[in-house]
Amino acid sequence: MRNFFIVTVLLCAALVLSACGGLQEPAETASPPEKPEPVKTQTETWIYRILDKDGETGTHSVTVETTGSAHVVSSSFDVKMMGQVSGISMRVESDAANGYAPKKVSAQTHNDGVAGMNGTIACGADVWKIDGKTLTNRRGKPLDSPKLHASEMPAPEGVVLFACTFSTLGPRLLPEAGEMAVTYVKFPDPRAEPEILSAKPGRLVRTEPDAEGMSKVTLYPTGSDYEEAAFQIDREGKVVAMELAGGIFKLVLVEE
Repeated sequence: MRNFFIVTVLLCAALVLSACGGLQEPAETASPPEKPEPVKTQTETWIYRILDKDGETGTHSVTVETTGSAHVVSSSFDVKMMGQVSGISMRVESDAANGYAPKKVSAQTHNDGVAGMNGTIACGADVWKIDGKTLTNRRGKPLDSPKLHASEMPAPEGVVLFACTFSTLGPRLLPEAGEMAVTYVKFPDPRAEPEILSAKPGRLVRTEPDAEGMSKVTLYPTGSDYEEAAFQIDREGKVVAMELAGGIFKLVLVEE
């Protein structure tokens, strides 16, 4: 009887183990997934001296931040004009993976440290929404109350350049000698008040390098030989000099 009891217990135990899959090694604990490496931001800054017929008259700085396909250009342009120091600061956020299509733009102007105008553009694929404030009149005197601007405009077609992206995107978009159509967007003179911005068709033209490896990229309005902006580029691709507003302002890179 005792042997029968032991055999019965062993059979029951065997059935239980069989139903449970037998004796198993303890399950390995899954290791947590590896975190992706953070995308690093690369930053470059260039500073230029602004010259006119009377000598040095201001400074211009351009900073480019690249994080993955996110491309951000920030610039400042400060110059002595008509007895005042006038300037404009801009920031353009764009997508390098989509032909540097702009996503958001902001700009501020000032005269002798007094804010003149500020505004933003939300750049949609079909429509640009513009919001801005004018704070001073044409002579830089504060208005009794800000003049508000809110409007929309059709998104410009093709490649779009702003004043602060001429020098950084021009050589990237046209790395070799040739020509391409663009749309360039201008904010008003810091002393001007009525117009927030204008978008005009233009063309970029790049020359073959000369004997010293220098080439020139020029922005022309469509159908015109007027040089809206021109850049001298060295053999390393660095913009070492510029001419703006038909050559009224000449800019020279400040070497480190």
